[in-house]
Amino acid sequence: MTPGEWFGLGSVVVSFVGSAAYFQGILKGSIKPHAFTWLIWAIMAAIVFAAQYLEGAAAGAWATAAACVIQFVIAAVGFFQKERDITRSDSVALAGALLSIPLWVITKDPVWSVILLTVIDVIGYYPTFRKSWHDPYNESALSFAIWTLQWVLALMAMAHYNITTALYPAAIVIMNTAVVFTLLWRRKVLA
Repeated sequence: MTPGEWFGLGSVVVSFVGSAAYFQGILKGSIKPHAFTWLIWAIMAAIVFAAQYLEGAAAGAWATAAACVIQFVIAAVGFFQKERDITRSDSVALAGALLSIPLWVITKDPVWSVILLTVIDVIGYYPTFRKSWHDPYNESALSFAIWTLQWVLALMAMAHYNITTALYPAAIVIMNTAVVFTLLWRRKVLA
């Protein structure tokens, strides 16, 4: 295996480790995933994976594929739990994500598609930030920290670095780090 493939494999393993911690919190009832956020992330990950694959990300796209599967499962759990804290702005964020699919098809340009999808994915963090601000014990700072490592490894696994392959994971590193700091800071403030 090449070094990139080792990093790619590591990113997938880390993805499942972070997810195991997250699912443990769900089973204990301490975490209630915001279904809209996770659905937005899953849709964006599916499309970005396709673009990364076509642009030669190689093992660097493995983390995106793993994240896509995990995110669809977490979204389903969120809908199953019937999260009642869904606001109008959450619905707007989901609608924007769904509207991105025809835009992606229209652009037919992987660079612009990934830029658009990354922006929408970042917007998809809004419901989780809003929920985390009001109830910081309802999300897993540990899982988001582990997932940050997943995306760092994914960046290290890239066979080719360009906007199409690297923008999405780099944005997730920044956003997940922001979620971790928000959760820890709000917990400290509320303690």
